[in-house]
Amino acid sequence: MSSHEPLNAAYPQTRTLEQAAKLHQIAATNLAYIATKLRCLKPPLDLGCVYLGNAAASCAPAELDLHYVFTHFDYIARGGFVAHPSLPIEINAAIFCYGMDAGHSFSMYLNHSRTTYPSA
Repeated sequence: MSSHEPLNAAYPQTRTLEQAAKLHQIAATNLAYIATKLRCLKPPLDLGCVYLGNAAASCAPAELDLHYVFTHFDYIARGGFVAHPSLPIEINAAIFCYGMDAGHSFSMYLNHSRTTYPSA
């Protein structure tokens, strides 16, 4: 469980039903895209949980929760979802923990195989 307020709590506005439905569709599309990048989440994210602030991930430490990923997602995407020494350590840690960089990951849910070569 996240201790953060819902993402829309800071912007309470009255909208028409059509405006709210359109915004909901945009949010659902964005969440579906973000979920394709977060390979460690099992089961996938539910938009209702995100709205209520109840979305949680067990593959990352508490300081790198989903709220952190959502608020920094544009920054992560501009880097191509690949860890790099020029990025802040927290961004690289989020990329590793959530399995965004297919070549490098600390996620406990990803299957890694190791090949050992016999020495002659």
